[in-house]
Amino acid sequence: MSRSRLTFRAKLTLLYAGLFALSGAALLALAYLLVRWRLSRPGMTPLPDDYRRATVDSSSDVVLGIEEAVQADALATVLLQSAVAFVAMVAATLALGWFVAGRALRPVRDIATLAGRLSVDSLGARIGDTGARDELAELAQTFDAMLDRLQRGFAAQRLFVANASHELRTPLTVVITAVDITLARPATTVEDYRSTLHRIRRAAQRCDGLTGSLLQLARTQHGLGPVGSVDLTALVDEQLRPLDGGDLRVDARLLAVSVHGDPVLLRLMVRNIVENAARYNTPDGRVEVHLAGDHDAAVLVIENSGPHVPAADIPLLATAFHRTARRTANPGGHGIGLAIVEAVATAHAGTLTLAPGHDGGLRVEIRLPAQQPQKRRPTTGSRSDQESRSAEI
Repeated sequence: MSRSRLTFRAKLTLLYAGLFALSGAALLALAYLLVRWRLSRPGMTPLPDDYRRATVDSSSDVVLGIEEAVQADALATVLLQSAVAFVAMVAATLALGWFVAGRALRPVRDIATLAGRLSVDSLGARIGDTGARDELAELAQTFDAMLDRLQRGFAAQRLFVANASHELRTPLTVVITAVDITLARPATTVEDYRSTLHRIRRAAQRCDGLTGSLLQLARTQHGLGPVGSVDLTALVDEQLRPLDGGDLRVDARLLAVSVHGDPVLLRLMVRNIVENAARYNTPDGRVEVHLAGDHDAAVLVIENSGPHVPAADIPLLATAFHRTARRTANPGGHGIGLAIVEAVATAHAGTLTLAPGHDGGLRVEIRLPAQQPQKRRPTTGSRSDQESRSAEI
């Protein structure tokens, strides 16, 4: 079956004309029937005066014949004039419908024209205000909003690819340099080879860790996996246990809060934020963890001691690979942790808020929709003290 080649504008025009033709035909038919009924009533035929004088002494049959002839002539005139008016009105409706349909579909035509011209390098084009306040204007605004999101997404992707390439190139450069230096020596000892292999191993481990972080970030941005009820309190407590035996003082006040989400991603989020608080800290520093329910939200706040974070850097910390003074001073991370945290929070309809700590460091607040109202729950272990757990770790 071949599809119709009519444009949508032509289809709208035919629809307008068809509806008008049906309603006009019905109206003209009703008018014709009313005229016919009116003329068919006795004594209602408007005979000319000549006919009336000529038929004064005539029989009733002659008068009746003349009346029928006049009725037929009047009805034929009405029918002819109605048909001419009907054809003229249909033609006018076609022309007017074509014009109105073109005006109404102008935003759609603009969207199609703009979409045909779009490319990765021209995502800045917009339709703009159409001057109307209807569904098509809303469509144009929605299309512009979609282009805004696409432009931001492509910009973030370019930055991410550039930074990821740079991060992967650094350890590879270390490997190549170490191999070249070792091979360039005229007399290479076993210790030289061992030292080179150790450097290569460290560089390979960095590449492996970075690749794993990139896969984790891609996983969080892909969407949620199997979801269910997740005990957020147990997750936080689980991720705090590896800090036992270290030099940090952990002050954790946890209330029982559950959320509905992907347990794998939520565990990844908590692990990254705890590792970030421990990594970017000072010797003998502290990590404060608070988990509670606030109305219909689960609120997790983690604050650590550490270097002062400039206010200008706060909005950029959740950007993958963003370099700050605190990250340069501690090269152990890959600069993706907070980006993963934000992606997981966003995937669960939550928010991530970053702010400078009270005495240096960083304050991280994560809000997630809570599954149930908060309940006080006693905590156990070496860090238990009624509602809070505080110990030298």
